[in-house]
Amino acid sequence: MKLGPYDYNLFTNSQIDDVADINNVPLRTVGASSVMIGDVGQAKDAAQIQLNMVQIDGQPSVYLPIMKQGGDSNTIAIVNGVKDATAHLTDVPKNLIVKVVFDQSIFVKNAIRNLIDEGVSVLS
Repeated sequence: MKLGPYDYNLFTNSQIDDVADINNVPLRTVGASSVMIGDVGQAKDAAQIQLNMVQIDGQPSVYLPIMKQGGDSNTIAIVNGVKDATAHLTDVPKNLIVKVVFDQSIFVKNAIRNLIDEGVSVLS
């Protein structure tokens, strides 16, 4: 959601079937009053306004960040799932190159490896 110069991510615990229904999603509720998305703007099915350019390895690109939610989500499992899903894309142009450009699971795996190494050295 874009309000003035600010971009906000909106999270919902369900999916909405009709774009117009997004206007009825509450942004904030105080007491019995709610401010809905439709009170500050309008959701519509349209092309996104281009606000910036993305280049990866010097090539114009589309960048789609995927972020996990809290709870029982597992960074390594999510990254593996994204990699598996992108490896099996069908009906895409031959010149489309799909790749993960930032992989947070590398840091998680290194942290686990370091923890194991330190734990073993303490016990030795």
